[in-house]
Amino acid sequence: MASGDRLPADDVAVWLLCGTVVLAPIFLGASGIWSRLAVETAIIVATCLWAASGKRTVWATLIPLAVCGAALLQVLPLPDRILVNFAPVSAGAWKVATEGTGSAWGRISINPGATLCGIRRLFVMCAALAMVTDIARRKSSRNKVLIALATSGAIVVLLALVFGPTNGRRVLGIVDLIGPFPTAFTPIVRPVESAGFGKVDWATTGTQRFAVECANVGPGIGSYIYSNHFAGAVVLTLPVLLGWWLMATRGRMHDAWRWAVVAGGFAIAGWLVGVVADSRAGGIALVVAGVTFVALAAEHPWLRRATTALAVISMLAMLGLTVAGLAVLLSPAEDVMRSLPEAWQPSMTAALNDPRVIATKIALRMFFASPLLGTGIDSYSDVFARFYKSEYTLFYAHNDYAQLLAETGAAGAAALAIVAYVLSSRFLLFYSKAKAEYRVLNAGPWAALTGIAAHSAFDWNLHLPANALIACVVGGLCASSVPPQTPRWASRLAEKVPELLPRLGVIATALVCLAFLARDAVSDHAQRVVRQQLFTPPGDGTEAVAIGRQDGLERAIAFAESVARWDRRNSRLELLLGQACLKQASLADAPDARARWLDAAAKWFLLARWACPLGRGFPQPVDSSAG
Repeated sequence: MASGDRLPADDVAVWLLCGTVVLAPIFLGASGIWSRLAVETAIIVATCLWAASGKRTVWATLIPLAVCGAALLQVLPLPDRILVNFAPVSAGAWKVATEGTGSAWGRISINPGATLCGIRRLFVMCAALAMVTDIARRKSSRNKVLIALATSGAIVVLLALVFGPTNGRRVLGIVDLIGPFPTAFTPIVRPVESAGFGKVDWATTGTQRFAVECANVGPGIGSYIYSNHFAGAVVLTLPVLLGWWLMATRGRMHDAWRWAVVAGGFAIAGWLVGVVADSRAGGIALVVAGVTFVALAAEHPWLRRATTALAVISMLAMLGLTVAGLAVLLSPAEDVMRSLPEAWQPSMTAALNDPRVIATKIALRMFFASPLLGTGIDSYSDVFARFYKSEYTLFYAHNDYAQLLAETGAAGAAALAIVAYVLSSRFLLFYSKAKAEYRVLNAGPWAALTGIAAHSAFDWNLHLPANALIACVVGGLCASSVPPQTPRWASRLAEKVPELLPRLGVIATALVCLAFLARDAVSDHAQRVVRQQLFTPPGDGTEAVAIGRQDGLERAIAFAESVARWDRRNSRLELLLGQACLKQASLADAPDARARWLDAAAKWFLLARWACPLGRGFPQPVDSSAG
C-alpha cells in the first residue's frame, strides 16, 4: 500500500497525535516529569502504529534512525590520541577525570548520560516529524492535525487571558514552582522548568562546601513557566487558527470583516506577547509570522505583493543583522569599541554584556573548541562554567542555532542546512503553486514555521518539550504541503533498501527509547526528592522534611541509590547523591557513621566525575574560592 493511503492504524495514530498536540501546552508548559513521559509515550505509541500499519517510503522511516545513529557517535568510546585531534575540550576533561592516564579513553560528549537522554528525545521528535509528513498527505488526516493545532492555539491564548502572568510562582493558579524559597531562584526545579538561567549558591557541610545551581523560575503566563515559551507557543499555533478562520468564512463573509478578525487576532496576541508577557523576541517572531501569513493567505494581488516585499526585506535585514552580530561576537571587544563613535560605546558595552549575547558568544567558543562534532547533545550547561566564570549560570544558550552548533558542531550545522534547503524549496513551490482554500488553510503552518525560526535565534523554544513537539508537527505539515520531489539519487538508494527493515528499526528503537525514557523519568523524580530533603529551608512545613532531619534525607538517599543502580551514567544523580551523603556525614554524631557517609560521598563523587568530568557541585574546602 502506498504512503498516504488510508489505514485503520493510521487513524488511531492521528487521533492520538491530535490529542497530544491539544494537551501538550497545558501539561508540558511547565514540563512536569510525569506529564512529559505521558506525552512521549503517546507519541511513541502513535509512531509504532504508523510504522507497523503498512508500507512506508523508506526515507520517512530511515531518516529518524540515521539522525540518531549519527548522534550516537558522540558517546562512542575513543582513545585519547584520536579524541584529542577533533574534540580537544572533551579529551582534556576526560584525561583529568581519569587522572592523566596515557591510555585513557574518552567520548566526544562531555556528559554521555545526558547526551544519550537527549538522543532518545531527539528520536521521538524526528519520528513525530516523519510521521506527520507522511500521514498529512491524506486530506482527512491533515485537516485533523490542523484542527488540533488551532485548538491548541485557542487554549494557549485563553489560559493566558484567564490566569495572566504567573509572577514566577504559580502556573494555572495552582502549581507552586518556587515552594518555600523567598526568591525566584530555587534549587528544586530542573533546568527545563526554569527561565534558562540560574544563580550559583554554596552549601557548607562541616569543613567542605559545594556549589548549588539555583534555577530562576518565571516570569511566565498562562500554562507556561517562561514568558518567551508562551510567545513561542502563540507563534506556532495562532497562524493555524487564523488560517482556519479565513478558510471557514471564505465566500460567507465580506473580506473586510474576515481580515479585520485576523488583524484583531494578531493585535490581541501582540498585546499578550509584547506587553503582558514582555517578550521582545516573541514580538519580533509574531510580526514575522504575521507578515508571512498575509503574504501567503491574501487573495488580492496588491496585498500579496506588498507583504511579500516586506517579508523579503525583513528577511534580508535579519540576515544582515545576523552577519553583523557574528562579526561583533567573533571580534575582540576592544577592537569593536575602538571602531565605534564614543557616544555609541556605552550602548554597545551594555549590549555585549547582555546575558543572551554572552550565551551565544560562549556557544561559539564551544564550537571553535570542538568544531567537528561538538561537545555532546545537552552538554551546554556542563561546559558553560568552563568558559565563563560568574555567580550566574546558563542552562541554555538562548539561541537554538548557536547551541546546536556548540553541541553538535559542523555535523549538526550541515544537518540543519539540509533541512533548511528542503523546507525552503518546498516553501517556494507552495508559494507559487498552491491555490484557493488549500493555500489559505495551509498558510498557517508556513507562517508558524517562519515565526519560530526567527524566535529560535533569541531563545530556546526547541528545548521545551511542548513547543518542540508542536514545531515538529508544524514542520511535518509544511513538508507535506506540496508533492514530494525526491532526487534521483535518493530514489535509487531507497530502492536498494528493503522497505520492511527501517520500519522494524523504527518500532524497535521507539520501544527501547520508551523503556529508557521511563527510567529517566524515575531518575528525575529521585533527584527532585533528594533536592527537597537536602535544600528545603529549616522550619518549612511542606511534604519535604526540613534540612537537619536525617531520617527524611536518609530515606531519600536510599531511594535515589536504588534508582542509580539502573541509571549508572547519570552524573547529575550521582553528584547529588555525593552531596547528600556529605550532608549526612556532617550531621552524624558517631565517628563510625560519619566515616561511612564520607566513604559513600567519595564513591558517588568519583562516579559522577567519571560520568561527566566538568560537572559543577564537587566539594572543596570551605576556605577555597568559589567557582
